[in-house]
Amino acid sequence: MEYGMYIPTRVVAGRDCVKKHAALLGAYGTRAFIVTSPSAHKNGALADVKAALASQNITYGVFDRCISNPTWGSIEQLAAATRDFAPDFIVGIGGGSPLDSAKAAAVMATNAISVQDLYTSSYAVAPLAMVMIPTTAGTGSELTPYSVLTVEEEHNKRSFGGEQTYPSLALLDAKYTASLPYNVTVDTAIDALCHNIESYLAENTSPLCAMTSRAGLELFGKCVPALLSGEFSAVDRENLLLASLYGGFGIDFAKTVAVHGMGYALTSLCDIPHGRANGMLICGFLKYVQDACPEKIKNILLWLGMDSVQALDDCLQRMMGETPRFAAERLAHFADLVAAGVATRRNPVPMTRDDVLEVFKLCLLQK
Repeated sequence: MEYGMYIPTRVVAGRDCVKKHAALLGAYGTRAFIVTSPSAHKNGALADVKAALASQNITYGVFDRCISNPTWGSIEQLAAATRDFAPDFIVGIGGGSPLDSAKAAAVMATNAISVQDLYTSSYAVAPLAMVMIPTTAGTGSELTPYSVLTVEEEHNKRSFGGEQTYPSLALLDAKYTASLPYNVTVDTAIDALCHNIESYLAENTSPLCAMTSRAGLELFGKCVPALLSGEFSAVDRENLLLASLYGGFGIDFAKTVAVHGMGYALTSLCDIPHGRANGMLICGFLKYVQDACPEKIKNILLWLGMDSVQALDDCLQRMMGETPRFAAERLAHFADLVAAGVATRRNPVPMTRDDVLEVFKLCLLQK
């Protein structure tokens, strides 16, 4: 087996780590542009970042209009604002959408390119350094070079990223997740669950991925009672954030399988939150590939503390609530969108468009 490892991101975690490690920010310059969403005003992250930057005499500007599932149009607006401010580095604060937007801003601040050109994933001028501060526990985007943007014309999502778009520093403080609504906590936790499962099942997985997947899944398993009850301790929040980090590590190396590609269709066409969309599909996918990799499925269930895929499915259904159902014709349209995606070529078993449709039907067909 051949595999490699390259993650240049420095990770610092712990309560109040933004303020405690403010001196690290000075390494990236004297002008910072903060990329975030309105929620950062509520969870304390933006205030902490401003204080940390001020303590290092770093001038800062703020773009707090990031949207969920960022589109090419929203990124063009962000890029223009970033260029106007002319920062030395970017600070991304938020869930996956602001962090993904921040990566696009870092590239377009130094390269006179269009959003479409981001997908070359190789740029003439190095992007700005990026400091990432997650405020949800799900995406792992603070550790990966990838940014996922919505392509409205295609009714789908596409990602860009490579060695030039790794964040320089990730600061992880679980207190920023404490104010999340229950449904967002669940949706993002399920996204991390899927990252850990998918990277372990991916065709190009490695022993390193197996280690981080196991650690992430065991942490998720410990948090199941809290995810079901909605009562989260500080330790639960920390465990979920760490599980998300492990998931980011896994997908950085092995990437995701068909579940994520299928979920993108549900998010783009039906406005179903990303993690929830994946959660609606993950157990159907596990059932579909179970015969091809029984030992891996057995390990996943063991690490989660579940006795069957159906038990996991029942658990996720309790967390998410009622699953929407679709007519066969609508599912066929979803399958058409997904079949051309790269994700269908990294699975434990080859998947055609008809195979993808079978999983959609298994999970979402109207009764």
